[in-house]
Amino acid sequence: MALRTRNAGLLVKIEGAPGTPETPSASTDGVKIEVTGNPFTFNPEIEQPDEVTSSLDQQPSIVGGLKPTLTFGVYLTGGGAASVPAAGTAPEYNDLLKIAGLTETVVATQIPADGSAAAASGTATTATFDRTSGDNSELSGTSGTYDGMMVELSGNPATPVRVQVVSYVVSGNNATFTFARSFSPNLSSSTVLKVLPQVRYKPNSAPPTATVEFYLDGLKYVFAGQRASASLAIPTARAGKFTFSLGGQYVSKSDVSLPSITYQNIPKPIFKAGECWMDRKVAAVSQFALALNNTLVYPPNPAAAQGFDPCEVVRRKITGSVDPSLTLVATRNLMTAFEAGTPQIVQASVVGANVAGNRVAVIVPNAKYVSNDPTDREGLAMETVNFDAEGNDNGAYLTYY
Repeated sequence: MALRTRNAGLLVKIEGAPGTPETPSASTDGVKIEVTGNPFTFNPEIEQPDEVTSSLDQQPSIVGGLKPTLTFGVYLTGGGAASVPAAGTAPEYNDLLKIAGLTETVVATQIPADGSAAAASGTATTATFDRTSGDNSELSGTSGTYDGMMVELSGNPATPVRVQVVSYVVSGNNATFTFARSFSPNLSSSTVLKVLPQVRYKPNSAPPTATVEFYLDGLKYVFAGQRASASLAIPTARAGKFTFSLGGQYVSKSDVSLPSITYQNIPKPIFKAGECWMDRKVAAVSQFALALNNTLVYPPNPAAAQGFDPCEVVRRKITGSVDPSLTLVATRNLMTAFEAGTPQIVQASVVGANVAGNRVAVIVPNAKYVSNDPTDREGLAMETVNFDAEGNDNGAYLTYY
């Protein structure tokens, strides 16, 4: 009987101990993936004997330990259940983000819980709050808590605005938010703020491992000790998509029917009616792209079943690219920042149908441009800008709100 590659499914579950397989649940651990054919290769270590005999023929190759890799796409969506987005709910692929080296922080309800924090003062890009005043006491006393998160400002500005936080700094009783946008008139004591329900991901340097089960029309492949790298491409007027590349340990192959997997089935938000900002200035782009560029290695260990311990991430270099429409220098001059090596804020928000829980924002607080090349697209002048994300464990933030 022929097996069909489209009759497949993937389950992912974080491991309690690296390399010790967990048992994912079809009701809670399914991830809807996009593949062409089969998503994995085994990459065996091959030894080619070259012993001298009376024949011209070489001996057959010797197959050693396996270093499997899995590669597949996952559409960018928010979190929820039964096709209904819910703010403060992680997307179904959150374990993949975790093994790629991103820490998950869930804000289940708005902060402050009963209203909004009232600013003591502000500037065009910041608002400072006295944490001893009323609801303001619910704001965190730890710097960095809200970095990369999405907040809503109102009062001043008169029309409520959602904006991503560049940094949150606490000094004594005062807490200062710095934002990815510039406001005119300046923010002031009339400004009120609330941290929206959301799920934020930020880089860490100690990613966990996961067990992955891949079902293929009557077969089940099990992999343990999985860690990953990931890239994200968000084309304008289309749906964004992650590409995940996993490495780890092969465990087993067996005859098991494809289970009935429960998926969140959240609609895919389209990159339209959203925004892209560079240095707090609007940028018209055809695509926003970000890549973690994790380096995955297989530590040798003869005591391990395949001769390798769980896959390790030994290096990361977060990079990205945008291609904004070329403008006059008076409007925006990225060339100056490129030449001087001056980092700038690069930020994008995908709101789709603007449903809470299915909006996604990405921010690089310190993007250092490494190229700035004028290009042509369909007769329109653009500039291709590649950047490196500066910072240790804070180069980029991904927020679902």
